[in-house]
Amino acid sequence: MTREEKQQLLQDLCARLPYGVKIELTWWVMGEGTYINTTLEPDHIEQLLNDEDGDTEIKPYLRPISSMTKEEKEELRNTYSFLYSDYPFDNEYEDEDEDEDEDGIEGHYEPSPETYDWYNRKMFDYRGLILKGLALEAPDEMYK
Repeated sequence: MTREEKQQLLQDLCARLPYGVKIELTWWVMGEGTYINTTLEPDHIEQLLNDEDGDTEIKPYLRPISSMTKEEKEELRNTYSFLYSDYPFDNEYEDEDEDEDEDGIEGHYEPSPETYDWYNRKMFDYRGLILKGLALEAPDEMYK
């Protein structure tokens, strides 16, 4: 794992810590092995932070954005007021009349901290960690 990947994973893990994210933990200190479906704890983050030999590997179980239910899409849209053209799932709510700025670029929406908290609480992979191999796709029943 590169330093940048480790930093991105640590950032994600720290943000999800209060929400009970499940992880796969591989820890090779003193003959330990792999623990699956373990709930992330502060000690796990400390182990990863201080791991200079690469003996600790943590992969969170996250939900791909594509697994979002219709109810969750509505909750996100109604609660956090996404601009329709920047709705992160599909073009169902796209506003055809949205103006472009003078550079021809559609308006940009920066989600609020509350929006990121919602993604973290629901365990959605908004950073693309699954595709990068830094996270595992959660089984459907894991976070229900």
